[in-house]
Amino acid sequence: GSVDTSDPLASCPELPSPTYSHTYGAVAGWYMVSVPTVGDTAGIFGVDLYWWNGTSYDVLSGGAAVEPGKGYWAELPANASVTATGTIPDADVTVSVGTAGWWMISAPWPYNKNDIVVSNGTETKSWAEAVMAGWVRDVLYTYDPGAGAYVTAGTLDPWVGYWVRTYEDNLTFKFEVARKLSSSCAICGLGLAAMDEELPPAPPVAVPLAELLEVVNEPNPITDVHTTAFKVVGPLASRVELLRVRVYDLAGRLVWEGEAEGPELLWHTENLLGEYLANGIYLYQVQVKVGDTWITTSLKKLAIYR
Repeated sequence: GSVDTSDPLASCPELPSPTYSHTYGAVAGWYMVSVPTVGDTAGIFGVDLYWWNGTSYDVLSGGAAVEPGKGYWAELPANASVTATGTIPDADVTVSVGTAGWWMISAPWPYNKNDIVVSNGTETKSWAEAVMAGWVRDVLYTYDPGAGAYVTAGTLDPWVGYWVRTYEDNLTFKFEVARKLSSSCAICGLGLAAMDEELPPAPPVAVPLAELLEVVNEPNPITDVHTTAFKVVGPLASRVELLRVRVYDLAGRLVWEGEAEGPELLWHTENLLGEYLANGIYLYQVQVKVGDTWITTSLKKLAIYR
């Protein structure tokens, strides 16, 4: 691919950056995102984030930490606004990546690609020297959700994530605070990615929330006690706001229902009148509220053998 040697900031408005708030584009879809701050979590985006671990995407939800220096995917609504509350770094920031391949990085401040310093653990090189040595490809990619395509970037915006292609294992990228730019323009210095070169991995395929919902009730069967706990387990547990349980007999009649905040609900095997249920097999269904969405499980069985 060709290298854009024009000044990427020549046509930029003077925007003080990084700021603690950012509004993404007018198109709903996948965005490569980042944060300029230390101390924030995935929850500030209001959606799950996805980070490439070298072979596949890891999902970051809720309270999972996000870091300046790393890039993430987020499937955002149009004009999504995100506000950070952490601390913007005032010292050099380094980000280390693993085996040679594609990695998602970002800069904590507006930054020129050519000012990134690269180290392999024993040697330190300027970006141009690292390209010459065959450590990295001389291009960073970000994603244009409107076009549904990758574009190349000459400068890094602290709210945007970028792909870098490494050809050496375990490189470290350093962003020097002394070289940060005074203004930022996310759309400046962008060019179309060459069609004849290897492009980064595609955006993740979001797993529907219903597929992430995993519910157990323990103990089951209920034998020497009168209590069982319905619990949401797995990645969705930390995001459950309300949990509802309905218990039915095998004829489909509702015998008990209850609701609790959070991912767990205790049931003392009583019916709607407060009497202990007879021994036997029962069916139960769980509903959980995550954000503005209610998700319902299929019917499951539980047994009472006291």
